[in-house]
Amino acid sequence: MLKSSGLGGKIIRNGVNTSIFDLLFLPEPLYDMKFYCCILFLWLLPSTFCYSQADKKAPGPATVLIFDSIPKFTREVRQFSNLTHVHTQPQAYIRDNFYTQGINPRSRVKDTIVLYPKGGYIVLSFFYSMMHQPFDYVIRKGDTVTIRFRNDMSYATSTDQGYTDYLNHEYSRRMAGTPEHTPYEIYINYAIVAKSLNELMNNEPTAKADWYPKARNYLLNELRSLSEMPGLSGKYPMMFNFFQDKLTYLVKRLDFEQNKLPADSLRDLLRVNKTMPSDMPYSYFLPFLETVARKNIVSRARVFKYEHGNIVDYREVYDKVSAWDEINDLYRKQLLYGYLKEIGTGFSVTDFNKYLSRFSSFTNDTILIKEIRQEFPAPYDITSQSGDSLLMLDARGNQTDLQTFVAQNKGKVIYIDFWASWCVPCRSEMKSGEALRKKFKDKDVVFAYFSIDRQKSQWTEAYNADKLNELPHNYILLNWGSSRFLKSIGFGPIPRHLLYDKSGRLVHKNAPGPGSAETARLLEQYVSQKSSLPIEGSKR
Repeated sequence: MLKSSGLGGKIIRNGVNTSIFDLLFLPEPLYDMKFYCCILFLWLLPSTFCYSQADKKAPGPATVLIFDSIPKFTREVRQFSNLTHVHTQPQAYIRDNFYTQGINPRSRVKDTIVLYPKGGYIVLSFFYSMMHQPFDYVIRKGDTVTIRFRNDMSYATSTDQGYTDYLNHEYSRRMAGTPEHTPYEIYINYAIVAKSLNELMNNEPTAKADWYPKARNYLLNELRSLSEMPGLSGKYPMMFNFFQDKLTYLVKRLDFEQNKLPADSLRDLLRVNKTMPSDMPYSYFLPFLETVARKNIVSRARVFKYEHGNIVDYREVYDKVSAWDEINDLYRKQLLYGYLKEIGTGFSVTDFNKYLSRFSSFTNDTILIKEIRQEFPAPYDITSQSGDSLLMLDARGNQTDLQTFVAQNKGKVIYIDFWASWCVPCRSEMKSGEALRKKFKDKDVVFAYFSIDRQKSQWTEAYNADKLNELPHNYILLNWGSSRFLKSIGFGPIPRHLLYDKSGRLVHKNAPGPGSAETARLLEQYVSQKSSLPIEGSKR
C-alpha cells in the first residue's frame, strides 16, 4: 500500500508559498475519439490525483524549475473549418511518487517553482504544443532545471551540463529528422491528417488500424535508439529505466487496443506488475492498465440512456475493479479514485458518499480523500441544510446563496446564466455573453454565471478557458439538484437564463440567451425602468 505522503514539502512559486492545485492524471493518449463522439467541444480529462498541501518542514534538497520566457500557450486549435477545439488541460505535469500535479507556467516572464519532492526524481511532462505529445524530463531531486524554447520546442537545461544532454532525449530525437507529427501521434489523434470532421467521425477505427503498424515500428525504433545511447543506462539508470518503461508500455497499449496482445502476454504483464513498482516517480504501466480496464470492464458495464446522452454505471465498474485480484493496491487505488469521481459526477450524493466510504476503508491515503472532498464540495456542505435556498460557492471558496446575492445587488438589473463545462450550447454562447457585458459595461447590470458542474476542477478549467475568472460573479451551485426554488421555476435543460429587475424581483424565469437581440432590449428596458414592471406571467 502506498503511503499517503505525496509531495513531502513546500511548494514555492517566485518566492511565495503556493498551493497550486488542479491535480490531474496525465491524459494519455492525448486525443480520444469519445471527445468527438460525445460533445465535439470539450477536452475530457481522465482521473485526478493530488498532492498534499505543503508541510511546514520541507525534507531534503529543493528541486527548482525555472520557466524562462516561454511563449504563450495556445489552447485553441482550429482542426476543421467547422470545429475549433479548446483545450482546458494544464500545459505541464509534475509527477512524483505516482502523484501527478498540473501546472500552468506563466508566459513571457521568468516563472520559478521550488519543489521538495518525496522521491529521488520527478518527471516534468511539458506540452510545447497541443498538437504534439509532451516531452518528458526526468529531473533529479536537488537539481535546478530551466525550460526555454528552442526551434519552437521546449528545451531543458540542468546545472549539470552532462545531464542536460540526456535530459533532452526526446527533444534530440525530434530534431534528428522525425516528421512534424510522428506516426504515434497520428495514431492517437487522427484529426491531424483527417480532411474533414465527417472523415474523422466515420473512419477513425479503420484509420487507427491502418496507422498501427507505422506507430508500433516508430516506438520500437525509439526503443532501439534508447538502448544505443552511449552511457545512458550506466550513468543515469533511472532516466534509462523510465524511458524504457514508457516506450515498452506504449507499444503494449497499441497491441492491446488492436487485439494484437495475446491473453497469455497480458497475464504476464499483470503478474510482473503485481509487485510494487520500483522507485521510479511514475510508470506508463498505469495508462496501459487504464486501457485494459476501459476495454474489459468499463465498456461492458451497464449504460443508462438519457435525453442528453448516456452514462456508464461506474458503480458497477468500481465494484469489479475492487475485486480485480491481478493488480496491486497502488494501481487499484488510482483506478478506483478515477471511478469514484465518475460516480460523484453522474450519480446521487447518496451513491457518492457510499463509495467514498468504501474508498476510505480501502486506502489510508488521506491526500486523495482530502482532495476529493474539495473536488466535490456539495455532499459535505449541504446535506443537512434546507432546500429552500439555492446555495453556491465562488472561485475563492466563499459560500453564499441566491437570496443573499440578489439582495446584495438590489438597485441593479441581474442577468443569470446557468451553464456547465460539458454543455456545448452553453460554452458556445460565451463569446456572445462577453459582447453583451461590454455593451452594458457602464450600466447598472450585473452578469452572473451559475455552473451546475459537480466536479470543481472541471468548472475551474472551463471558467478559466472562457475567461469567467475575470468576473466577480462566477459560482458553482451546491444544491441545484434538490433546490425547491429551481423546481418552482421548472429548471431543466441548460443553457437557462434568469432576469431580475432592480427591486430584486424575478421578472423573467426563462430569459433569452446573450446572443439574442431581445436580451439587449430587455436589459435596456429594465435598466431605464424607474418602477418595477410586472413579473413574467403575472397580470398587468
